[in-house]
Amino acid sequence: MKKLTLLTLLITGINACKKEDIVVPDPKPKAEFSYVVGADGKVGFTNLSTDATSYSWNFGDFQTKSTSDKNAFIYQYTKNKNFQVSLTSTGKGGSDVIVKDVYISNVKGNLIVYKKFSSRDRNINVYVDGNYYGAINGSYYYGTTAPDCGNQYSVTINGLSEGSHKVEAKETGLLPNSWSYSASVTGGICSSSGLIL
Repeated sequence: MKKLTLLTLLITGINACKKEDIVVPDPKPKAEFSYVVGADGKVGFTNLSTDATSYSWNFGDFQTKSTSDKNAFIYQYTKNKNFQVSLTSTGKGGSDVIVKDVYISNVKGNLIVYKKFSSRDRNINVYVDGNYYGAINGSYYYGTTAPDCGNQYSVTINGLSEGSHKVEAKETGLLPNSWSYSASVTGGICSSSGLIL
């Protein structure tokens, strides 16, 4: 009987000395990305995050993207400015956020030149920065509201760099009116310029 009790105590002691299982926490994600600014507002983003399985992008222009895909991608901005881009990377160990400034300065703009007066039904040749872009149809004019870019009775110049451009316009026929001035173009916007007498 003594031997059985001793054996029982021995087994109980061995079981009591067993180590508990060690729980290793999941690693906390680390958010990171790189980017390259390309032409006309295009930006190539590369996700360099670690220990994450889902990603939420905020491009700083009220556009977002949520994905489990870590592949590089291209995003296009439509305006020139400094955008704060954030990436939130989430995994079993929690979340991490990184924010970087992305400066865009190469989005092109458009300019429409149109006629604002009703008299003199003559066509008007339009030049911007010394280049001929077409003729305004002299039969059509616009009052207080400018036409949209691409209007067939006006002249639209696409793909202009942001800033000031020299506009020259000249009527056809005898004793023509002519205009010479600077027009401001904003990237991503159709700027308008009405000719008046």
